[in-house]
Amino acid sequence: MACACGCSQNTSTCASRAIGFRVARVIRLPVVPVGELRGLIYRASRAPGEQPQTYVHFFKGRPPMLAANPSGRRLYIVGGQYRVGRNGIHG
Repeated sequence: MACACGCSQNTSTCASRAIGFRVARVIRLPVVPVGELRGLIYRASRAPGEQPQTYVHFFKGRPPMLAANPSGRRLYIVGGQYRVGRNGIHG
């Protein structure tokens, strides 16, 4: 049985499974640039039932910019040359 994302795996083992979040689709201007985002540290499980692990990613090439809304309550990652895949962040 194919996964809902279109891959050949079943839904319970697909690493590209998506979950829903309520987010704004458009960055509301103005934003305040914080600086160049050189890397990220995040915690994630790569497979169902797996213990979460901590991952460190350093951006290569053209890194994204970290920006905030004027009140400083919301952060944005803007631009850059990277993509998110099954095995984490690439680029």
